[in-house]
Amino acid sequence: MHQLRDGEFGHQDVEFKDIYYHILSTNDPYFILKDFDCYVETQQLVDQAYRSQDKWLSKSLINIAHSGKFSSDRTIQEYATGIWKIKKQ
Repeated sequence: MHQLRDGEFGHQDVEFKDIYYHILSTNDPYFILKDFDCYVETQQLVDQAYRSQDKWLSKSLINIAHSGKFSSDRTIQEYATGIWKIKKQ
C-alpha cells in the first residue's frame, strides 16, 4: 500500500487514488491485502520455474494437455443444452 500511495506504479493522485482509497475504506472485501503475501510467494515460484526453461516448457505442455476440459466451446455447449435448453437444429 505504501508503494501504491507513494507513486511506485505511477502518479497515485491520478492513476491509483481510487484503488488506494477503495481498499482502505471498504475493509478490503476482495481480500487483496490479505492474499498479497501469498501472491508474492507464488510469483517468486513462477519466476524460478521460468528461469529453468526445461521445467517451464514441461509445465506449459502439461497445462496445455489438461486445458481441454476448460474449453469455452464445451462450456457454451453445456449452457446451451443444460441451462438454456436449446436444441440442435
